[in-house]
Amino acid sequence: MSQDAVVPDTREALLQAGRKLFSDKGFDGASVRDITAGAGANLGAITYHFGSKEALYEAVVSSTIAPLAERLMATVGGPGDPLDRVEGVVREYFAYLMDYPEMPRLFIRSLLASGMPPAPAQEHLKRVLAALVGLIREGQAIGRIRPGHPALMALGLMSHSLHLTIMRPALARMAGFDLDDPTQRGIALDHIVRTVRGGLALGQEGPA
Repeated sequence: MSQDAVVPDTREALLQAGRKLFSDKGFDGASVRDITAGAGANLGAITYHFGSKEALYEAVVSSTIAPLAERLMATVGGPGDPLDRVEGVVREYFAYLMDYPEMPRLFIRSLLASGMPPAPAQEHLKRVLAALVGLIREGQAIGRIRPGHPALMALGLMSHSLHLTIMRPALARMAGFDLDDPTQRGIALDHIVRTVRGGLALGQEGPA
């Protein structure tokens, strides 16, 4: 097999191993040896593909947050009623967190250590937050979303999915609610959507 065929596979394997180990152990706790072993690569692979462990970490964070940011920005900027677009954002965010449960742990470790999200994610997050604030203000201006601080409301509409993702193992073991089960995942998403819409709507658009 040619080197050209091997390189993309090894790089992606390092990203996947790094995503898991950085989220499980933090930057300092995830050793180069553990990451390369998890990727099935030699010890020099991180230097070869990324230049350093720090650069791998930045690539892991960027590759995790950038696709989500683009999906959310497209939903916010799409057509339709503001509350319907808010629901679209919630659905996209929930689905992404279910597919990438390591993402919240990456961010929480950084928040606990420094009070800020990982540096490579900050511009993406600021852009998404600004777009959500704009969407909420749009809904407030036409009487579809209740009065309130738009930034706090934007953060609040994301918090339900984030909390369930963090609690995912505990929910399964302590409450018998398994988010790996498609039926129960659907129940959870419907609950989040109704809660968010009911909390933001101006009037009586709450849970049925």
